[in-house]
Formats: sequence, C-alpha cells, structure tokens
Amino acid sequence: MPRTIVFAALLVASVACAAADSTDASSDRSLNGTGKAPGDTSTTSPYLGNTSTSGFVLTMSKKAPSTPGGSDTLQTSPVSGAELTLYHNVLQNGAGVSVFVATTTSAANGAYSFAPVPGGYYIIRSGGDGKWTAGVSYLYANSAAVTQNIYVAAAK
Repeated sequence: MPRTIVFAALLVASVACAAADSTDASSDRSLNGTGKAPGDTSTTSPYLGNTSTSGFVLTMSKKAPSTPGGSDTLQTSPVSGAELTLYHNVLQNGAGVSVFVATTTSAANGAYSFAPVPGGYYIIRSGGDGKWTAGVSYLYANSAAVTQNIYVAAAK
C-alpha cells in the first residue's frame, strides 16, 4: 500500500511539472509590427489594429429645481481648451509602465480626439492646468473607434 501512495504522488508531481513547463502555442503570438509602444514586451493585445479615441470634455453642475419641492438635476457643459494627455499602459520587461503617447486640447464644443493609436489600455490625464482640477480616466481601446467623455471640475 505505501508503494502505491508514493507512486501516485510521484505521478501527480511529474504531471504538474510537465504542465508548468509546457507552453501553449496559441497563446504565444508574436505581435511585432502592430504599432505597439516602443519597448512594449507584452505578448497579447486586446485589439490588434489602430483605434481612434474621441469624445467630449464636460463639466457637471447642479441645476436648482424649476418648481418648489422639485428635484435637483445635473447638467453638463462643454469645456473649451482643456488639456488632455494620453498614456498607453504596457508591459516593459515584466513591469507595468504608462508610456506617453500624445497631448491634445479640447475644441470650443468640448470635442477631443486621439488617432491613430494602437489598441490597448490607456490613461487619459485631464486638468491640472490651474483652470481645471487634475483627473484620470481609464480607457480600454478595444475596437476601431472608441468614444469616452471626460468629466472635469473647475479649480478652486
């Protein structure tokens, strides 16, 4: 009986080691030439093509009720001239790094756009310029066109 237990334990250990050493060929894809950030050593990308990211920079304010006893409502207004900075989150030598991609300023109607950029995970940093409070928005660029509105608050 003890030999059976030892043999079973050795069998389980050898199968586990073999599984840990094997690599699945389908998960080991080369993504060279897909527009990844310089030094990006990640082996997967959520969207392999370039993407266009756009939306509006808006500020929210509370609107008083129009009738006594009515509810407050939130309203948005476009923000002109807000500076936005785009960073691509990538792996470099096994560590997560946010790589600068571009800076843009919102138009008179609050519209902004970053294009073309490779698919992936991004941070959009807004404000911090004295007019608007600094903020961070997270973006998952997983299709050819991604829309995300950015909300900022006036600096005090």
